[in-house]
Amino acid sequence: MSFRLPACFLPRYHSCLQYTVYTRTIIREQNLSTCYNFSRLRHHHFGHQRITTDIRASPAVTSCTQFTLRNRAFRSTPSTMGSDEDYAAFLDKANQDTGYPTEESKGEVRNKAVDTDVPAALLGVEEYYVSEADEPFEPVSLKWSRDVELSEGEFGKLIGDKAEKIKQEDFDSQGEYAKVVDAVGKAGDGKLHFFKVVLDGTRVEYFVVSVDKKGERVVGLKALSIES
Repeated sequence: MSFRLPACFLPRYHSCLQYTVYTRTIIREQNLSTCYNFSRLRHHHFGHQRITTDIRASPAVTSCTQFTLRNRAFRSTPSTMGSDEDYAAFLDKANQDTGYPTEESKGEVRNKAVDTDVPAALLGVEEYYVSEADEPFEPVSLKWSRDVELSEGEFGKLIGDKAEKIKQEDFDSQGEYAKVVDAVGKAGDGKLHFFKVVLDGTRVEYFVVSVDKKGERVVGLKALSIES
């Protein structure tokens, strides 16, 4: 004996059946290009599976069904990250998790340059060393009271790095930095020393220094050069 629903229940039964098939089709569909033409999409995260639901009712979905979809207990992914500070913190956290350096950990390595008073003559110098990145000359003033020649080894001990002594022509082959040379000569005893310090594969520091015996210090100027 077969059972048939009364005619008054058939529209509602068919609507529920169509809605069930319609919803399952959307949830299982991974490629949106093969789905129906969506007018409004909302993305939800359910566990680790991304589910896409269409809150636009199909011809068989009633207003009651739309209300149910809108109020389901899914947590929506926020569309914005928030403030710039929040975004920067997010990137730093991601970099820490992946092992990539953050901006703080990528700080440039510079050699020791100042541990005593800087002569006023050096503070007024506003010159730039021309390279791939034009960097300003910065003052150098390091305590040094030894009565010996300022050699590569002695200067390397002062700055905490290996230094190579070079000629003035190697530093300034075209005479562009006359103001730098004059200022350093006046700040010290007039005898100039030129040093090159390799920081890495592309970055080099050039030092122009002189000995201030009265002040028991080595004074001068240095600049960073990018040489790729």
